[in-house]
Amino acid sequence: MNWLQHKGKCYYFSNNTKRSWSGSREDCAERDSQLLVIQDQEEKDFINSQTQRGHHWIGLRIPSPASSWTWVDGSPLNRKLFSMSSSTAGDQCMAVYMHSFDPDSCSNVYNWICQKEAGNM
Repeated sequence: MNWLQHKGKCYYFSNNTKRSWSGSREDCAERDSQLLVIQDQEEKDFINSQTQRGHHWIGLRIPSPASSWTWVDGSPLNRKLFSMSSSTAGDQCMAVYMHSFDPDSCSNVYNWICQKEAGNM
């Protein structure tokens, strides 16, 4: 219920509840999933088409000024998909809103997007 399937993945978009990035990550884990990891331009376009209202946390974070943007699955940021520099503030997380991907304080409360493989329902 409440999952949207697209190209081998299933996505959960929270609507009425807002949490911090960590709280969002915990909710995804409770759903046997993880925060969204965008793998290619087609997926990025799909997510943009689904997030027309409100900010949504995705699984991208830079924990400290000395580190770099990393996805929750440990993979590095694809600079061809996201052109951003390392944050100097540290502990920044990525939110998507109206075709824009914006770093923000991980403690802010937003909706979020979970993902899992389509066969793992």
